[in-house]
Amino acid sequence: VLHRVFNDWPAEPHFAVHFARHLLYEEPREIEHAMRVAELARRSELGKNDDTVVHILGMSYRIRMESMLRNAREEHTNFAAVEPALEADSNAALECFGMAATLNRISEYGHLSSIQTVSTLLRGATELSGTDLAELLRDPRHKWLATALERAEESINILQSRPGSRLSVRAQRT
Repeated sequence: VLHRVFNDWPAEPHFAVHFARHLLYEEPREIEHAMRVAELARRSELGKNDDTVVHILGMSYRIRMESMLRNAREEHTNFAAVEPALEADSNAALECFGMAATLNRISEYGHLSSIQTVSTLLRGATELSGTDLAELLRDPRHKWLATALERAEESINILQSRPGSRLSVRAQRT
């Protein structure tokens, strides 16, 4: 049904968002297909400045990153083997979440998703590398991980410094 709605109304980016979410979260997951749908929505006239559309594209990159980490763990693949792809997907996800936060300054979602992405990335990187976070971050080859951590810290600071607004339970937990 979502595929049909997406095809019948291609100029409506929120239909694409719902279809992409279905592809990302329902088995069998079709991450690459979801990414194409989300990218089409983002390129549309209505979608290019819509925080929800940009956010779902970021989620697509994040879910692909999470899948890559899970597969590497299961296949006993070391961090170096997946690092370039993890870097690309995490950077793309963080870029989308940053853009979503800029487009909708009231919403917590862009910041929360950035924090969650970096947390998942750093936990996976330490597990796959067999080292602790401090050692991993000291290695100049992994400067991109330190940059990701800085972005998460910026999101935390932004959320904590919002004037007059209380953080949601989800934000407090994150």
